[in-house]
Amino acid sequence: MTWQGAISTVELTGPADGGFYTSSLSDWVPLCPQLKDSSVRLYWIMRALVIEKWGVVRKLSLAELCHLLPAKPTTGGEPPKPSSLSRIRSLLRELTEVGLITTPEGRKITTSSRARASADALRLRINDRPREGYQGPRNAFAVLDQVRGPTAEAVRAAAARPTAGTCSQTTSDAAHTGQISGPPGQIPDPRGQISGPGGGDLQHPDPPFSPPARCPFRTPEATVQVVCHPVAVA
Repeated sequence: MTWQGAISTVELTGPADGGFYTSSLSDWVPLCPQLKDSSVRLYWIMRALVIEKWGVVRKLSLAELCHLLPAKPTTGGEPPKPSSLSRIRSLLRELTEVGLITTPEGRKITTSSRARASADALRLRINDRPREGYQGPRNAFAVLDQVRGPTAEAVRAAAARPTAGTCSQTTSDAAHTGQISGPPGQIPDPRGQISGPGGGDLQHPDPPFSPPARCPFRTPEATVQVVCHPVAVA
């Protein structure tokens, strides 16, 4: 502030926001079931270009809208690729159906598919309210109240259904029903163990003793010969 006689000169500077501006968005827009995520994003970009004191009508071409909305997310410093003309025309149809964008006179927006028409400026009125007769949600609090009951019911239904772990456990138990256990005193292997403990430095262990089910050879049966001698009777 400087003083020049009886007149003071004041210099005002805006906040040091670094160019990060803010814009308001009505709650019903992202909650509207008729709009895709891309439609909401395109509307938000156009809404950010509106300054109320200068009016709510913007002149934008289809080509400009294609470059304002990237076709897909990028990584690092990769430059974004513009959306296709057909994609932008489809999103504009969604927005004009619910009343978010109209002509300055309030009519629906129509676009041309001709390539040369993409450079023509469209006079777009950016609105905050939907068309008359809108039946969708108006704010997030109303939506939360509506979904509490169905959400609780879905959680109860999910808890009542058997899980995959329970099914596999039951099947495993059924498979072991009637299994003959080993000799008394033998300690069974841990349940679910697939292989023995690792040990690459161990020598080849002796094979466990297991009596063969059948002998590989047969032992000749012993033959007993009985000899009878006549005995004289006196």
